[in-house]
Amino acid sequence: MGLTGGCYHHGFGGTFLNILGQIRPDERQSTYAASVLIGGIMAAHALIETARDALFLARLPPAQLAWVYLAIAVASLALFVVQEHSGVRSGRKALTTWLVGAAVVDVLLWFVVDQPGTWALYVLYTWTGVFASLVVVRFWTLLGDLFSIGQAKRVFSLIGAGGVAGAILGSLLARMLAGYVEPRHLILASAVVVVATAVATRVLLPPTKTATTRTPRAEVFDLRWPLHAIWERPYLRRVAAIVLLSAVTLTLADFVFKSAVAARVPPEQLGAFFATTYLVLNTLSLAAQL
Repeated sequence: MGLTGGCYHHGFGGTFLNILGQIRPDERQSTYAASVLIGGIMAAHALIETARDALFLARLPPAQLAWVYLAIAVASLALFVVQEHSGVRSGRKALTTWLVGAAVVDVLLWFVVDQPGTWALYVLYTWTGVFASLVVVRFWTLLGDLFSIGQAKRVFSLIGAGGVAGAILGSLLARMLAGYVEPRHLILASAVVVVATAVATRVLLPPTKTATTRTPRAEVFDLRWPLHAIWERPYLRRVAAIVLLSAVTLTLADFVFKSAVAARVPPEQLGAFFATTYLVLNTLSLAAQL
């Protein structure tokens, strides 16, 4: 037992030190800053995700989850196309703007979700999916301007680990707060974390190598181009198939899991249950990544 535990600890410690050893001195500021920022984004998402699931399943049947899954997909795709058609490249300022806007939406949802009716719960659930899809994508797009491909091979593993660590901290905070406040107040806590992350983005992250610019109208994004590129390349088709199958599988698993939770966990305990569950899953995720 002792030998096994020692090897286990040495393996994880050695892996982490190996990751740190690959980062060059001139890359440290950007890498550490990016790790902190994605950690803040994921911590905020963990908080609002816990509130979302607890509030939704306490007042609505699990069968309604199918509609919000569809709404997330449609809304994310629509906003992605709108962003690309605007012709504005992702940069530090753009990410900060997204984060500030997300905090404003969180505060509005914190207020309206306590009002009579269930429409706000659908909006809350859809918004959390859109936030996870678009803000995280904009973050990694920004890193594409900060790091070259060669640098990405060295630093992205640490940055990704920072995101999982942030999700763990967010879940831990949600678990601590769940014993003292109603689940909806976790939305407000998420807004506070988002604002702090927006400030950190401006303070910690250096300017991108490519300044934020507006693409000429003739070169505005056309959704048909990436679809055509995927269809024409066997490798991209396989990647797209893996992504699609993974999304379908995870969606079905999420539906089955939450249906079982709604049937077995009392509504007043849902906040603590989801916070604990996500804390365990995020911890296992970090262990698997290392």
